[in-house]
Amino acid sequence: MTETFTAVVVVVAVVGTALSFTRYLWPFDAANELGKTGAWFSHEEDLPLESRHDGNNNDPAIKHRRIRGR
Repeated sequence: MTETFTAVVVVVAVVGTALSFTRYLWPFDAANELGKTGAWFSHEEDLPLESRHDGNNNDPAIKHRRIRGR
């Protein structure tokens, strides 16, 4: 019984590892995802001009309000 259980555990572990590496190292998915995700790979130059942040655009002025005292 113990030998059978050990064999089943080893087979399940090997099959699970093989499937995870197959999904992780699948060449077409990896090539499509390369350089498209993550903060390190996101560049503002890749965005269209309309959606880029304008650093020269200032916030509107704060409205003047009277100081209220008690």
